[in-house]
Amino acid sequence: MDTPNQNPEPLNPQLPADDKLKKEESLGSATNATETMSNAMEIDRKQQIMSILQRQSIILGAFGGFAAAILGAIIWAETAIILDDHKYAYMAVLVGLLVGFSIRLLGKGVEKRFGWIGFSIVLLGCLLGNLFSVVAYVVEHFDISYWETIMIFDFSFLIHLLEDRFTYPDLFFYATALFVGYKISFRELPTQHNMYV
Repeated sequence: MDTPNQNPEPLNPQLPADDKLKKEESLGSATNATETMSNAMEIDRKQQIMSILQRQSIILGAFGGFAAAILGAIIWAETAIILDDHKYAYMAVLVGLLVGFSIRLLGKGVEKRFGWIGFSIVLLGCLLGNLFSVVAYVVEHFDISYWETIMIFDFSFLIHLLEDRFTYPDLFFYATALFVGYKISFRELPTQHNMYV
């Protein structure tokens, strides 16, 4: 009668030493390839960010913002004359849009300082819009030139004029203009995800 085998072979025999070594080398190569690719993507991202930062120009951005503020103030004044409307604070939003997009386009900024530049220039543009609308009103009704009006205009009177025309709903338009001017004057830096999608 045959006796049962005292040392049966295991159901999952171990791989030979050479096969285990090859498997470990394959896993190591895959890990190294992944790390190399990750490092290359990180280096590429840093290079792109450096390139974006180097393209920034505060001077061009500020120049474009000032030009846009003056243009917006002129449109503001002409609109006040055409509509014969002294409640024209809504034009401040137009100034905010013009200034913000001009700084964004020319300045190519990705830092918050561009936003604060936009905020400041929009504030100046709103003051110019009020001033130009008053000057345009005087020119229209008294038949004198812009230059003569500016030369004889008492600028200390402008504060009292603004106070007289101010209404609380105007705060909404001025606040919106300042927010828009700040927010769209710069772009956010691209993240690692959206740089490779």
